[in-house]
Amino acid sequence: MMFDIALEVLRATVLLGAILFLWCAGRDGSGPRQQGWGLIVAGFGLLLFGSLLDISDNFESLDRFVVVGDTEAEAFLEKVVGFLGGFVVLAVGLVRWVPSVKRVARLQDSNADLEREVALRKQTEQALRESESQFKCVVDNSPSAIFLKDMDGRYRLVNRRFEEWFGLCAEDALGKTSHDIFPTGQADAYTVQDREVLASGEAVSREHEIAFADGRRRLIVVTKFPVFESEGRPLGVATINTDLTAPRWMPSWPIGPNRSSWPT
Repeated sequence: MMFDIALEVLRATVLLGAILFLWCAGRDGSGPRQQGWGLIVAGFGLLLFGSLLDISDNFESLDRFVVVGDTEAEAFLEKVVGFLGGFVVLAVGLVRWVPSVKRVARLQDSNADLEREVALRKQTEQALRESESQFKCVVDNSPSAIFLKDMDGRYRLVNRRFEEWFGLCAEDALGKTSHDIFPTGQADAYTVQDREVLASGEAVSREHEIAFADGRRRLIVVTKFPVFESEGRPLGVATINTDLTAPRWMPSWPIGPNRSSWPT
């Protein structure tokens, strides 16, 4: 008898502890608040109610306060409302709660994937910015005038040497065509050369004499070549202009195993 009572008390204690834990977890935000959580708490509450009625059966003094002289009503409350109702409500709560937990898990996985994608994109953008900075540094410090036009003949890139030669800043050239910058005859010649390069799909090099912004006339070699995207479609024409009349740079230090100078 006492052993049965002890088991019933232990069961009621466990149920009460479960209710308190679930209630506190739901209130302080440390536990999930998905759909069905409240039903699970209610189911444990009904089971605790049935357990308390079961315990009261063993004590006359307590049983009087539960149901007075109506054992059938007490049995209904204990078995049907308490235990059966508790299991039903608990089962419904679990059925509604488990899928919501899975949805939350999928959402968390999706958020983790999104965070990884954002981090990867930031790394890619950073690498791209560094690559563009390095490319611009190399192009700007080239002794040749370098520029790039798109398929409409508009300047998309010009380096510092181009600015020096033609007395223009990048803002004055980018987005404009040769006809917006140079005299008509000179611009017509540049346009014909660009079309020739795009039509042939090959690099073309020729010597020209042009006037710089300071009025000096210089002999330059113009190398034009088409620029393609990864899928093979042409993006525009790149041009490298090298001044043939500029003094040649000679190194003053010996190199190589025979300590010979660089070739000119």
